[in-house]
Amino acid sequence: MLFIFYLLLPLAQAILYPYDTPSRQTKSLDGLWRFKLDPTAAGHEEEWYKSSLAGDDVMEMPVPCSFNDITTDASIRDYLGVVWYDRDFILPSAWIQENVVLRFGSVHFSAEVWIDGVWVGSHEGGHMAFEFQVSTLLNTETTKHRVTVAVNN
Repeated sequence: MLFIFYLLLPLAQAILYPYDTPSRQTKSLDGLWRFKLDPTAAGHEEEWYKSSLAGDDVMEMPVPCSFNDITTDASIRDYLGVVWYDRDFILPSAWIQENVVLRFGSVHFSAEVWIDGVWVGSHEGGHMAFEFQVSTLLNTETTKHRVTVAVNN
């Protein structure tokens, strides 16, 4: 019986894939994101989430993907530790008064998320979808926003 409990627990936390319906609209953030390795674990202390990732060591990385499989550079391919992703997005003006959810298909293994430099939440457990309610974090005075994700593989 204990085996069945552990088998069903992840299913109880599973979320459905969102599709557009008459009452729900989706916007994909797939595409090229800014990407930066953090081998010295400086990102949190230096608050990289407060502005767009910058510097000569920032590269574009397709999302979704496994960054370890994208490049032939051994320092990236074999990297273990914290990496940072961020990208700007436009919030449709029609969504300003709506319930807005930020959904991730999966992040391996742990993720910390910020919107416009404000902490959203964290998730641990690769290969599982997760989401955050972000309506109250989006400044309604502007439609341009930034999402930042610190990932530890």
